[in-house]
Amino acid sequence: MMSKLKNGLEFRGAVTYILNDNKGAEIIAADGLMLDSIDNIIHSFESQAEMNPKLQRMSGTPY
Repeated sequence: MMSKLKNGLEFRGAVTYILNDNKGAEIIAADGLMLDSIDNIIHSFESQAEMNPKLQRMSGTPY
């Protein structure tokens, strides 16, 4: 499944939507993510976003 994501407020919604058990999706490749749980995947995305000063949350405050 290839997903098309739109802007959102946080990574949790996107990750839980994509990895919903009913969709049957699976991760086939990853680099720099902790894959042992959904919470760790989300934490990995948040940590990487904090390292990029160009990224901002929708409210305008940086990660």
